[in-house]
Amino acid sequence: MKKIILNILKFTLFLGIGVFFIWIFVRQLTAEQIDEIFVSIRNANYWWLSFSIVVGFLSHVARGWRSMLLLQPMGYKPSFKNSFFAVMVGYLANLALPRLGEVLRSSYLVKYENIPFQKSFGTIITERAIDMIIFLALFVIGLIIEFNRLYGYVETNVINPMQEKLSGVVGNILLNILFGVAILGFVFIFIYRKKLGQMSIFKKMGNIIRGFFEGMLSVTKVKKPILFIFLSLMIWILYFFNVYVVYLAFAELRGLPITAALSCLNFGAVAFMVVQGGIGLYPAIIAEILSLYNAPIAVSYAAGWVGWSLQQIMVIVLGLIAIISASFSKSKYGLPETDKREDIS
Repeated sequence: MKKIILNILKFTLFLGIGVFFIWIFVRQLTAEQIDEIFVSIRNANYWWLSFSIVVGFLSHVARGWRSMLLLQPMGYKPSFKNSFFAVMVGYLANLALPRLGEVLRSSYLVKYENIPFQKSFGTIITERAIDMIIFLALFVIGLIIEFNRLYGYVETNVINPMQEKLSGVVGNILLNILFGVAILGFVFIFIYRKKLGQMSIFKKMGNIIRGFFEGMLSVTKVKKPILFIFLSLMIWILYFFNVYVVYLAFAELRGLPITAALSCLNFGAVAFMVVQGGIGLYPAIIAEILSLYNAPIAVSYAAGWVGWSLQQIMVIVLGLIAIISASFSKSKYGLPETDKREDIS
C-alpha cells in the first residue's frame, strides 16, 4: 500500500512540474497569441505530421533491433517482436515514473524471452551510455555551429544552474557524511570479502552483479559492430528528422536553417531529462530556441506542442498494443535458461 501511495505521489509531483512549466509559459502569452497557436495547429500540413509519426516509429524500430544485438553475445536471441515491444513498454512506463521503464523493459524480456533480468538491464545501461555519448557529441557540434546564437542561452539556462547545484552539493554536510560512510563500507567489504563471499546472500548478490556487468560489457562482443554503430547513429538521425519534419508542417518555419532543428533536438532532449516525459517544458524550450531564429512565438509553441503530442500518443498506442499482445502470448518464464540461448559453439 505504501509503495502504491509513493508511486502516486511521484507521478503527481512530475505531472505537477509539467503543469507548472505550462502555466509559466502560457501566462506570458497574450490572448491573441494563444488564438494564433490554435490557428497554427489547425492550419498545419497533416501530411508532414503523419510522416513525422513514421520517422518516430522507425527510431523505435532501430532501438529494438539494436537491443537484440547487445543480447546476442551472451547467447540470447530474442525475437524482434518482443525486443520492440519491450522498448515500447519501457517508454510507456517512463511516462508515469522515471526509470520505471528500464525495470519493466527488463521484466518483459524475463517473462517472454527468459532472459535474466540483470543481464538485460545491464545492456539497457549500456544503451543509455552510448546514447548519452552521441547526444553530447551532437550538443557540442550544435553549439559550435550556432555558438553566437546559442551561447548566451546555454550560459543562462544550463551552465549557471549547474554551477549553483554543484556548489550546493559541495557544501552539503549530509552528503559528505554519506560519502564517508560509503567509503568505510567499501573498505569493510574489501577486508572481509572472503568471509562474506561464503554467505549465500552474498553469493546471490555476486551472481546478480556479474550478470549486470556481463550485460554492460556485451557491447565489446557484438557480432555485427558495423550494424550496431549504424543503428546507434540512425536512432539519433531519425530523432533529428522527426523534429525537422514537424517544422515542415508549419509554413512559417520552413525557411529556418536546418541547424535550427539540430538546436531544438539538443535542447528538447534536455527537457526530457529535466521533466518526466518533457511535459510542459519541451514545447516551452522549443519556442524559446526558435525565437532565437526570429520565428513567430505562437507558431513555435504550436510546433513544440504538436511534435511532443504526436510522439507521446505513439508511445501510448504502441505501448498498449505491446501489453495487449503480451496478454495473448505464452510466457517463457521458468524454462531452462539454455532454451533461449543461441548455439554459439
